[in-house]
Amino acid sequence: MVSPAVPVKVWILETGTWTDPGTKPGISGFTLLELLVVIVLIAILGSYVVLSVDIDQEPRELEATAQQIRQYLNSASQEAILSGYPVGLLVEDNRLVFLLVGDDKWEEQLENEALPQVSVTSRWHMTMQKDTESSDIDVNDLGGKIVPQALIYAEGYADPFSIILTGGADDRISYSIATDGSRLFSVTMLEK
Repeated sequence: MVSPAVPVKVWILETGTWTDPGTKPGISGFTLLELLVVIVLIAILGSYVVLSVDIDQEPRELEATAQQIRQYLNSASQEAILSGYPVGLLVEDNRLVFLLVGDDKWEEQLENEALPQVSVTSRWHMTMQKDTESSDIDVNDLGGKIVPQALIYAEGYADPFSIILTGGADDRISYSIATDGSRLFSVTMLEK
């Protein structure tokens, strides 16, 4: 016995023909469960991306700040050479202050664009470590309330010192901006 013929629907589309007898073209979709799984996977991957960006960003910001401080120290060296007077350095309260001699005492440079006060964010720490005592000038002789911790001299050299920037989770990242007394300042990452 011969079975009756099943009618076949033929859809003529712009791109060709569709001859599947049981479905219409363009009708498809996702189940609610499939959509929820995709959304959860995207959320998990997104959280990893956000965490990795936050972790990687802090060392870059800290290094950029260290490089900026190095540039300001180079400007202070040029200022000392051009003016013929030493530039004093003072690190206190997470800020680097440049000092010049004025009216027989050290004065903070508030108006000098080349030597601005450099502050770091409260989640970081800035300290100064001196390798030796000042060699040429007794900084206490000038009196006043402000006394520099290190000097950059007009002759083109400086007291050997390091400015240490520490930050990151548990203070695990540190950079040193240092000089051995020459005019060159270097930035190095310290291992912890």
